[in-house]
Amino acid sequence: MSFEQFRQSRTVTQRPGSMSNGYWVAGAEVPVTITASVQPANDKQRKNVPEGFDVDSALEIGTDTQLYIAERNKSPDQGNNWRKSDLLTYEGQKYEVVRLERWQNAVIPHYWYIIALPDNE
Repeated sequence: MSFEQFRQSRTVTQRPGSMSNGYWVAGAEVPVTITASVQPANDKQRKNVPEGFDVDSALEIGTDTQLYIAERNKSPDQGNNWRKSDLLTYEGQKYEVVRLERWQNAVIPHYWYIIALPDNE
């Protein structure tokens, strides 16, 4: 039994942009198809959902695709290239990628992400 059999095609929306005079200027959204396993988040994962997100909507996804997380809006290797976190479309709603749990081992290296709906949706 392999990890792949639990994955399905999912659409991720990447949201590039830049800061200009202190304001966010959104670029064109880019839809990307990935394969991922989507599962309910456990209690511990739901407790770690950042403020501003619906805790009850939290899910976890497993994929070998690296996704962009809001907490990493700017890092030293990215210079001034800012980006909002990726969105994963699931059951007609766009969930924001909010946390990463790395599983980089020699057997099946992959990523587990926590996704949640923003409170305003």
